[in-house]
Amino acid sequence: QEGGAFYRGDSDLYQRQEDIEDDDAADGVESSKDGLDKKPEWRVALERAMKKNRSQVWSKWFQLATVRQDNTPANRTVVFRGFVEGSDEFYIVTDNRSEKCNEIANNNAAEIAWYFTITREQLRIRGQVA
Repeated sequence: QEGGAFYRGDSDLYQRQEDIEDDDAADGVESSKDGLDKKPEWRVALERAMKKNRSQVWSKWFQLATVRQDNTPANRTVVFRGFVEGSDEFYIVTDNRSEKCNEIANNNAAEIAWYFTITREQLRIRGQVA
C-alpha cells in the first residue's frame, strides 16, 4: 500500500557546508530575474546540487525527520521523486502502514537533511508534511 507524501519545504533553515559560486546560468538552473516566478534560494541550490551530483545514485536520497507522539525525533532515509507540479512541494512515496504516517498525522512538522557527496553540500530544509 503506497501513499504519496508531499513535503512543503520552507526556507526557514538553509545551510551549506561550503560556499559554492552562484553559477546557476552555467549549470542550467533557471531562476527568474524579474522576481515574478522566482524560485526560493533553497530550491535553486537544491536543483544545482542535484544536477552536479546526478552521477551518484544516492543523490536522490535524503533524511526526513518527523516527531513521534512522545515528542522525540524519528529519522529515516527517503527517496526524492520530484516536485509536485507547479509547487515547491517534495513528492515522496511511502507505505500507508509505516510509522511515519502516524507521526505525520499527529504532528506534521518535519526537517530534511540532504548531503551531496560530490559538491560536499548539506541542505537542511524545515517545513510541514501533508
